Amino acid sequence: MRKRYSLKAAYPTFDIISLSLLFYNCLSSPGKGFKPLVEEFALLKTVEDNHLLDPSHRKFYNQAAFGQPSDS
Repeated sequence: MRKRYSLKAAYPTFDIISLSLLFYNCLSSPGKGFKPLVEEFALLKTVEDNHLLDPSHRKFYNQAAFGQPSDS
């Protein structure tokens, strides 16, 4: 339970640039282990299509990452 709280407490400190970098980092080999946490804790809920290089890139994530109902 403590880990959950810690991650959520850190969330407000992320700006949109950091979240956009996180989005793409989690799609890379070095960052792929963090992707499940991004989805579980909806860390991308403030990322909008115009923050991405291409809006179609959203499909690489479970919609839960954006704070929407899970698609799995």
